[in-house]
Amino acid sequence: MPPEVPAATSIAWVTGITGYWGRNVALCLLRRGWQVVGISRSQPQELENWATAQGKKLVWYRLDLASSNWDPPPGSPQAIFHCAALFEQDLAVMMQVNVLGPIQLIEQGIQTMSRCREGGRIGVFLEQNGRIGLPGLEKFSAT
Repeated sequence: MPPEVPAATSIAWVTGITGYWGRNVALCLLRRGWQVVGISRSQPQELENWATAQGKKLVWYRLDLASSNWDPPPGSPQAIFHCAALFEQDLAVMMQVNVLGPIQLIEQGIQTMSRCREGGRIGVFLEQNGRIGLPGLEKFSAT
């Protein structure tokens, strides 16, 4: 269950906002009063429309974690939820999206979290299939 809204500020960065986990994490945070910076390659138009209709604060930030050179999302997060994942044959690209990109994102956000009185929260969503190493998912499991 997502944390209650911090007292002073309430910004959460959520990767993979157009995917199943990212969308649901964002919805849960928005319903609990958090401001969400949704991070993805494609715009979550339907989720943006819902947030606007409900008077919730959702900002979409286009970011492709497959790229190793990008600017941090806006805002000073008190929480980061990594929900993006890539299944592909290219291990280097999967490592960038599933491991290196999230580490870079967390390193940028953690500086803000360390100054926050309540501290910060980091969540990483993993697929059960990747964790147990099913056949055909060897490269994904490696990430």
